[in-house]
Amino acid sequence: MNVGTVIEPEAHAMKGIKTAILVIVILLAGLGIGLLMPWHLQVVPDRSHAQKPADSKTAPTIKPNPTVQQLEDTFAKIAENIEPAVVNISTSRTLRYRDPFYEFFYGPGQGQQYEQSSLGSGFVVRSDGYIMTNNHVVAQADQISVRVTDPDNGMDTEYEASIVGTDPETDLAIIKIKPKKPLPAAPLGDSESVRVGDFTMAVGSPFGLANSVTTGIISAKARSLAGHSPYYDYLQTDAAINPGNSGGPLINLRGQVIGVNTAIISRSGGYMGIGFAIPINLARDVMEDIIRTGHSRRGYLGVTIQEMNDKLAKSLGLNSAAGVLVTGVVRGGPASDAGLRRGDVIIAVDSTKVNAPAELQRAIGLHAPGDTVTITAMRGGQAKTFKIKLIERPS
Repeated sequence: MNVGTVIEPEAHAMKGIKTAILVIVILLAGLGIGLLMPWHLQVVPDRSHAQKPADSKTAPTIKPNPTVQQLEDTFAKIAENIEPAVVNISTSRTLRYRDPFYEFFYGPGQGQQYEQSSLGSGFVVRSDGYIMTNNHVVAQADQISVRVTDPDNGMDTEYEASIVGTDPETDLAIIKIKPKKPLPAAPLGDSESVRVGDFTMAVGSPFGLANSVTTGIISAKARSLAGHSPYYDYLQTDAAINPGNSGGPLINLRGQVIGVNTAIISRSGGYMGIGFAIPINLARDVMEDIIRTGHSRRGYLGVTIQEMNDKLAKSLGLNSAAGVLVTGVVRGGPASDAGLRRGDVIIAVDSTKVNAPAELQRAIGLHAPGDTVTITAMRGGQAKTFKIKLIERPS
């Protein structure tokens, strides 16, 4: 499915039974009404020729509230402006299937080939043909086709695309086409300025339906998902995101991209009101790295770490379990050279407090190689600071 990893929360058996019972009760109630109705209905003779029907009256139109009308116009204008920058992506790859039963009798063979195809979305980030999408949309594809709509005549043009670079850690990819003329690029906004409750618009190709627009709000910020990258948090939205929306933009009311639609939580595999987008500030950094170097570059500290707990804190003479325990340092790495040691408890990176391994990984990973960070760590009950110049994380 092309909506990223669909996170399946644990099913609650009793809740499901209650829901099923409710549906059954409603259906039976509807059936009961149907069964009872004939007893209360009488056959009425057809008098259509004998009586002239009363003159029909047109329902009065309602003048919309000016504020609501303005909001409606804003959404329509945003959709009109952004749609030419949103593309439909289709991929295919050839897989080989080997039949154990056949090979048991006839020996090893070449097997049978079949083609696997999938759909996704993306958006133009540079007018010369660079397109952002999700890594899972294009990963392992043998062929990538991109359909672009010409804003001047509404005609679709299909291009073959090549992969410039991917970053599985953030599930982002940059692909490239060779357009016949400059393409309209989507304006990128600032995901840090997004507020919970802000209106949003998702644009993409759910189930292959190109340039479908849905709207909603930002439901939450800084969401982390189990099994996903520790290097960033998601924006959560209730704008409908379905299979095929992956890689499409999440837009604010200024018409700017604030996120890349990536995943949903669903029991059915379809929209249930909980969708997630990669913040555009992170996506922009990854994009610039990939276009410049072909891959994403992240800072590297050179430590192994584990989560703190009360027992560890007590053994280290600390009053609380705040921070992250350093269980080892890489010899010759940035942390080792700066003086960090096994047993130190890192409590902050620059001015950002860290209380979990994922928080430390994120704080370091968002820095570029060559950046200098200030690490605050507890040692023997005393806080110490270390200036550390990061290097590029090994692949």
